[in-house]
Amino acid sequence: MAGGRRGRLASAVYDRRVQHLGGAKRAVAAGIAAALALVLTPAAAQASLASEAAAEASWIINSAQAHCSGPARGAIAQAPFSYGAEETQLIDAYRANYAALGLLAASTLAGSEARAADLKAVKEWVEWYFRHLNWPDDAVPTPQAGTVYYYRDRYTGTPGSTCTEEKVLQENAESPMYGRAYYDAEDSWAATFLSVLGAWAKVDPLEAVAMLSSEAPNDYPYLIEAIANAAIANIGTTPYLTGADPWYTAKYTMDNAEVVQGLNAYAWLAETYLGKPAQAAYWHGVAANIEAAMGEYLWERCGTGIFCVADGDPAYSFTACEPAEVGSSSYERFWDEGLGGVVQAWPSFAGLQPGVAHGSETLALLTLGCPAWFSSGRLPTPSQAEPYAPDAGIALAAEHVGYTELASKWLGATESNWIATGREWPWTVEEAGTLIRVAALLAGGEEVVPR
Repeated sequence: MAGGRRGRLASAVYDRRVQHLGGAKRAVAAGIAAALALVLTPAAAQASLASEAAAEASWIINSAQAHCSGPARGAIAQAPFSYGAEETQLIDAYRANYAALGLLAASTLAGSEARAADLKAVKEWVEWYFRHLNWPDDAVPTPQAGTVYYYRDRYTGTPGSTCTEEKVLQENAESPMYGRAYYDAEDSWAATFLSVLGAWAKVDPLEAVAMLSSEAPNDYPYLIEAIANAAIANIGTTPYLTGADPWYTAKYTMDNAEVVQGLNAYAWLAETYLGKPAQAAYWHGVAANIEAAMGEYLWERCGTGIFCVADGDPAYSFTACEPAEVGSSSYERFWDEGLGGVVQAWPSFAGLQPGVAHGSETLALLTLGCPAWFSSGRLPTPSQAEPYAPDAGIALAAEHVGYTELASKWLGATESNWIATGREWPWTVEEAGTLIRVAALLAGGEEVVPR
């Protein structure tokens, strides 16, 4: 979640403030949760939800480099065009992983032809990711195997032509990776790809298992294990939480939630289809230990009803969880260096255990502090030129904890404010993929990522 994702979500900061929640905020939140639990959402037509999912799936497929040959084939760019960058496509593996999860969800609602296209795009993305694994990377201070860099692909516009691609170099002179190829967050990028692999095997086991269990010509079981190790390469001992990168050791709620989900998905794959029960038990155990540490260090020691950041400095006591600049409530800030409202929804977004995710409480507080999130607004705040973020992850979290009414309202508002207006920035394949998952759940489907 380091650097880049903070930048991506910075546009979600709401200028609007609400009254301080005070000491009674937990009681208020519980009341909201109880009220929302009684709301019965009118059943949305299956055909309408499937149509919305199909439209976003088509948009994602148009963002994939399936139209060209060469090493870039199969890459999923952040959008069909990189928002004004002529003939270039930014390949952000983190976003593309969430796009692939959306395609898998869309395939469960689609007819045979569309399902085949969705699954083909997922397989080609998986192949691209494996082809681009670093062995090892150029990370400072510790090189790591099983990671993937940012890439930028160039396409001439002629179907069948070769796409050329190049690594993106870090331009931030303050970063230890300045002038080098880099990625945003080693733990999250690896973990979300593991979620893709588990979901692919769950949705399309015949095709997925044939590839992922193969040891020739590529030893895929070995490569998957390396990716799992990359997800926890920067894990601590006390607390047992992952750091984003070798050069950025803070322990983030979002990253650790994604690591728990990804490791559980991999363990499910290893046990269900790869015939590796010992590995499955090991990785389920690692995920359980991280989940327990999240409850102890990122929630309970805060004592403020929020998830927080565990700083990489050993001298940090894990008690100063809400810096003064956050203001009266992190839920009102929506996004603030790993403490805001978006972060609070992420454990539920990633499907963590209710006792760790605190979904009903965090979603209630989030809705009280930021009551406009489900309106999926596009108007800029007075202090920011960029529009609000689409908040797709919060909508999925809301659906995961039973706030179906809010997820449904978000979907309707998003259709009007983002889809109908051309999917302008910051709408990307990540948001498109997550919208599909929301639509699939509203249509009565199940979560595609196994646990």
